[in-house]
Amino acid sequence: MDFSNSIIAPDSGSQALDNDRQDFEKISCSILLTGFSEDDIFEIVLSLAVRRALIKKSADASSVRIAALVQALRTGLEFGHIILENQTLIEIITGTFSPPNAVGISTTRVPDFTAKPFEAPRFAAAGTGYHFLGGLDQIYQAVDADETMHSMTYSKGEVFSARVSPGTKEFFATYAPMEVTAESNFTIICVQFRFDIASMLRTSTLTLKFLSSFSYGYA
Repeated sequence: MDFSNSIIAPDSGSQALDNDRQDFEKISCSILLTGFSEDDIFEIVLSLAVRRALIKKSADASSVRIAALVQALRTGLEFGHIILENQTLIEIITGTFSPPNAVGISTTRVPDFTAKPFEAPRFAAAGTGYHFLGGLDQIYQAVDADETMHSMTYSKGEVFSARVSPGTKEFFATYAPMEVTAESNFTIICVQFRFDIASMLRTSTLTLKFLSSFSYGYA
């Protein structure tokens, strides 16, 4: 942002920038794409800026709405603050992926991506905090509502921060030098449903888990 034409005095301007920075919190976002190709695709976004007001904190976890998280990713891409390598992921985040109703979005508090390909039963096991957030088209609608009405009332679709477990110790140890911690890491899982025999064999169990996760709970 160019402040060269600003009429604010230097000291006041610096204070304003400092205050603005304090309004944001840096988090990391782990994103898994599965069903889009033969191999799963994983990327982790470091130092993603999210407004503090949008992050809810409790004794054992933090949470942010999926719409706010996607919007933060969009903003980061737009201003070059973050980089995503996979083009499909870029399209999903920027809202240009088609058809969006062919993609399901879920999350987990245990980002154990050591097993490949993605195994829904393992992720949906008790205590992982795995739950379905909605179809990508629904997520897009929620993001649009935030942008047009500046709404913060969309209470569904919360993404909870990760937690350390036997399956995630290696993950967080690997990314510790990049200041990735469980309490500030949020996971998004994107699954494309293809209606051909090969992919149906792979995603049928996952589909059932998605449907059952509506009553699975958020903790």
